[in-house]
Amino acid sequence: MKEIKDKLKKGMLSSLIGKFSTYIIQFTLMVVYARVFTPEQFGVFAAIQVFVIFFQMLGEIGLGPALINQQSITPTDRNGIFTATALIGLTVAIVFYFFTFFLNSYYNRTDYQDYGTLLSAAIFFQSLCTIPLVTFQKERKFITIAKVDATAELISAIFVLSLAHLGKPLYALASRPLVVAISKFFIMNSIAKSTAIGSCQFGRNIAAVKPLLEFSTYQFAFNFVNYFSRNLDNILVAKYLGASSLGIYDKAYQLMRYPLMLLTFAMTPAIQPVITEHRSDMKMVLTIHNEFVEKMSILGVIVGFAMYMLANPIVTILLGNQWLQVIPILEILAIIIPIQIVLSTSGSFFQAMNRADLLFASGLVSAIFNVAAIITGIYIGTLEAICWGLVVSFSINFIQSYWVMYRFVYCVNFFIFFQTIIKSLIFAISLSTSLWLFEIMNAQ
Repeated sequence: MKEIKDKLKKGMLSSLIGKFSTYIIQFTLMVVYARVFTPEQFGVFAAIQVFVIFFQMLGEIGLGPALINQQSITPTDRNGIFTATALIGLTVAIVFYFFTFFLNSYYNRTDYQDYGTLLSAAIFFQSLCTIPLVTFQKERKFITIAKVDATAELISAIFVLSLAHLGKPLYALASRPLVVAISKFFIMNSIAKSTAIGSCQFGRNIAAVKPLLEFSTYQFAFNFVNYFSRNLDNILVAKYLGASSLGIYDKAYQLMRYPLMLLTFAMTPAIQPVITEHRSDMKMVLTIHNEFVEKMSILGVIVGFAMYMLANPIVTILLGNQWLQVIPILEILAIIIPIQIVLSTSGSFFQAMNRADLLFASGLVSAIFNVAAIITGIYIGTLEAICWGLVVSFSINFIQSYWVMYRFVYCVNFFIFFQTIIKSLIFAISLSTSLWLFEIMNAQ
């Protein structure tokens, strides 16, 4: 037990330190970009960026987690799988370019295909990054990954700011994912020689991808459903509320996600490799999971409350006065931070326990509630309505996701989960009640 806890703590600490440096750079660049680009320009690009990330996900087809679950990978298999990802990535990139013409029709624009060439190339190179990234994730070299990510972000910033200075703001925004993907691939693949898997080359054994498909198919299905259920809001906001509204909404959501990125997205890469090695000991995994959830839930309440209270200075200081409409949106989204911080880690435990099928099933149920919430908010016609709908849907999904995990993965009573988070629930209720009483006294 102590050994696996030490491994997990070491992996999480390494990932956290590495990701923190990357997020500091991304956060700094976000502050800079907020003063270079307008909400409408961000909104126009955010509308197509939703689909770029989706097509990048298509190019990866869930192979990353599937490869991490493999005990070993031979050089022949590695090169064959790499070739498969390249072919898939190329196909998806070409399809995306032609898809941009449909986006022109959907959003009543005429220029998305102009940026489609850059973004299609970004999708291809992101697919090439799949195997090199796994080589470092399997060996828990998260600081190395973070150094590569940070370097890629800095290189991309040069291109973004240069193109913006030349008066091409949308080309500037479109250049970022391409430069990041190219930089990450060449840097990671060149230094992967020192890893057990090694650097990727093109190979003929494409059939090596077949044993991975059962796991990766469920993983991809979950990613597909989860992605669109969580990004349908961006698609519909851009269509029905306009690019400026999407720029405001996207920036609020981005600010809300930074604590998640730092706390959970930084830690989750360390969970699957460690838990996978010990998944046969169900009792030990459950104990570790409960301790982890208990600590993260309390931390989530603190972060969510702080984000709610400090929404005004956060927006005005970091983004500037042209983004003041972000404040009320951020205040609502702050409510789901505690839920998101815990829920975002659940996928790694499903994957580590080799239950991507249950992850997909739970994700499908989550998608139904998220889509219903988003459509209801769009029908009402305000960003606030969409956000309140998401508060409700994420709360429901939090319960059903962990019910599935405890009932079918750990095979224990779901009440154990409530015992795990009872402290954070009491803490959240106490803070909310105190804030409510304080606002009543101030109103008088």
